[in-house]
Order: sequence, then structure tokens, then C-alpha cells
Amino acid sequence: ATLNNSTLSATQFMSIALHPTDRNYAIGGTQDNGTQFLAPDGLTWVRSDGGDGGFAVIDKASPDTTNTVAYHTYYNSSGSQIGFARAVSTVPPGDPNWAGFYGCGGTANGINCADAVLFYAPMAGGPTPAGNVWNTLYFGTTRLYRSIDRGTTMTDVSGVLPARISAIAIAPQNDDVRLVGTTNGAVYLSTTAGATTMTNVTGSIPARYVGRIAID
Repeated sequence: ATLNNSTLSATQFMSIALHPTDRNYAIGGTQDNGTQFLAPDGLTWVRSDGGDGGFAVIDKASPDTTNTVAYHTYYNSSGSQIGFARAVSTVPPGDPNWAGFYGCGGTANGINCADAVLFYAPMAGGPTPAGNVWNTLYFGTTRLYRSIDRGTTMTDVSGVLPARISAIAIAPQNDDVRLVGTTNGAVYLSTTAGATTMTNVTGSIPARYVGRIAID
């Protein structure tokens, strides 16, 4: 007999994002089961949005669980849909109020629709630059895109790389320090303010798909 019923839901999380001020507040992208929201009780997951949930980000500058800025991806496909959903507020009991898709297939924001992209395109948040209120947002295709206005405008900060970006890491104290990993096992770095290219720093690691990358 099938165990996939109303009392058992098998869900594979692709990502998780935690709120900066509430340890019980989280969202996560799941394969085939949308983006999930952890309710205030810290126990119950609520389906926040449908589709294929991929990467999820909560802006660390969000002051509370009412004025929360959050992002998540669906599936991506070159030429048709490349981008992410955004919420700039919440609805009771704190569920992000997803209010639009930004990128190819939605509100154009500078992402090149001809870019090669992964089905689950990587996305990451950076720190808050001087003079800004919100964190930076990064999104990867064969280019690394950066936004200082909550995803409304994305700027190419890498140039076209030889392979699709599969992982992104931004230094939490310095938005100029950026690392990306790619599907062919390469790692690229930029450390200069205003950089529009990245340097291959792969070294001698095996040529394997880079699943995740992090900066301490």
C-alpha cells in the first residue's frame, strides 16, 4: 500500500534560510513541493508557495518577522524562466507575501535570458553595503549577478564564465569578496570593489561539480 497519503508527506529540502532575529522563523525550497515556511510554533511547516522550490534567502537586515524581505527560486530554463520570487512583507502568521517574479518570464531586471542556467539556479545574500538599508542579493547563471535594490535590478559582476555557476558565497563582512563554484569543478574569486570579472583560483581540487561553497 502507498505511504504517500495525508499523514505522511515525503519532502526533500534543497535549501534553508533562517531569520536574523527569530530562530523559529525559516523558509526552505523543496523539490516538487514548493517553498515551505516554518510557522511561529517552530514545529509546523506551511506550504508558502508552489512549484519547484530551489534556493531560499532571507535578508539579514530584516528588522522583525513582519517586515521581512525574502526570496526563493522556482525551476529555471534558458530563454523562458530565469529568476526568483520576492517578498517584502509578511501575512499572518508571518508567511512571506510573495508579490512577483523578477527576471526572465516575469519583471525584467537585467538577467540575460539567453544565459545557460541550472534547473536550481544558485542564489545567496551578501552583507549590507555602506549607504544601503538592505543586503545585497546574488544569483548565478553562467554569470554572477548582484543587486543592491532587493532584486529589482541585477548587474553582471563576473562576465561570462566557462560553465554554469552551481554555488555562491559572499563574505559576511565584505561584499567585495565573492566566490563561486561551477558545474565543471572550477572556483572563481573577486575581491575588488566594482569588479566585473572573476579570477580562476581552482588550484588542484578534483574536477567535480561544486555543490556548495562558503566563506568563514
